[in-house]
Amino acid sequence: MRAAVKLAQWAHERDRTLERLRQEDLDRWLAEGSAATAMIRPFLKWAHRGGLIAPLTAATPTVKQHTRPLDDDTRLASVRWLLTDEDLDLRDRVAGCLVLLYAQPVSRLLMLTTDHVTTSRDRVAIRLGNTPLELPEPLGELTATLARERPGRASTATGGTAPQWLFQGMRVGTPLDEAHFRRRLKRLAIQPLSARTAAQATLAALLPPTIVADLIGVSPSAASNWYQLAGGEWNRYAAHRTAREDIDRAAWRS
Repeated sequence: MRAAVKLAQWAHERDRTLERLRQEDLDRWLAEGSAATAMIRPFLKWAHRGGLIAPLTAATPTVKQHTRPLDDDTRLASVRWLLTDEDLDLRDRVAGCLVLLYAQPVSRLLMLTTDHVTTSRDRVAIRLGNTPLELPEPLGELTATLARERPGRASTATGGTAPQWLFQGMRVGTPLDEAHFRRRLKRLAIQPLSARTAAQATLAALLPPTIVADLIGVSPSAASNWYQLAGGEWNRYAAHRTAREDIDRAAWRS
């Protein structure tokens, strides 16, 4: 529990309690090298189950790995396939798009509940960071359907207090297993790390780091690193427009 103690001390020095800790705080602590990710992950799961902290995730470190980003044609072809192929599991379609368009780690996707998805008139938004992110169509409709129908959920009643996981597993009250979910995506030829790297480059090239951090749930320092690596130019684009254009481009490629 040494890592947990260090995290608590770090939060206290910044006038925060573990209960008030946000994902961007955890990302910043990890980026500063306070402890190995593997040491803190069991504590995060235990503390969340006990209602001590919000659902936070510490992805397996990948910074030092050299991974070739998914090329743009392949990425957009995968997005098009996921958006149009109704024979695919809806969970895989939505998760794959969130990885390919918004650089979401699988571990974080599995912490999402139906409360993270909101619908208002003809708009669907998902809360990946501090600010809800409007999803372009048809991804918005697919995500709203997933939140409403939750395919794969166990038939046994779980009671009013059980989390309503967006990516529901077969066991009562649990999301899909992370390793199993990664295998599902890889069977669709989606390598999460290379897909995320490509999405990071696209977002960083078009958006200020502060906006990226706020909308997709990464620390400002991580978003700044992406920007520097991508050689991005800040302009009028928003995350919704970036993904909207990716989807439009994907629709024209077979």
